[in-house]
Amino acid sequence: EAASDCSSGKYQSTPAKAKLPGVEVFVGGLLRNSREETLYQIFSHLGSITEVRIAKDKRRRRCRGYGYVRFLSSQVANLAVDNFQKFEFKKGNFLGVLPCDESRTLFISGLEEEWGPEKVKELFEGCFNGVKRVEPV
Repeated sequence: EAASDCSSGKYQSTPAKAKLPGVEVFVGGLLRNSREETLYQIFSHLGSITEVRIAKDKRRRRCRGYGYVRFLSSQVANLAVDNFQKFEFKKGNFLGVLPCDESRTLFISGLEEEWGPEKVKELFEGCFNGVKRVEPV
């Protein structure tokens, strides 16, 4: 999966393993037809963006409902988390923006609505050591 380099406002393909500078945030609640350009437009007014990635279904190449935005500074990343939590970007569609610890964040979709964070945490604590928090998006 390739990523888009947005530092110049142009979308250039970079290898998925390339580590770009900055601080990454997780963005959930995206629509199937969401594109990197859309995320860039939503967040670019906050400050410098070094990368935008959308997770895509390998077979159909559609958005899987989440992506990542990498900001040049932690201050801008924190602004994104603070200002865009539950941001309505399309009528009835809300974004969830969370800080991203790239090596320790797990995104899970398709859970029953009545499952609260405590039930999900309890379920995963039985399988994995060190579950610290569960945040609904």
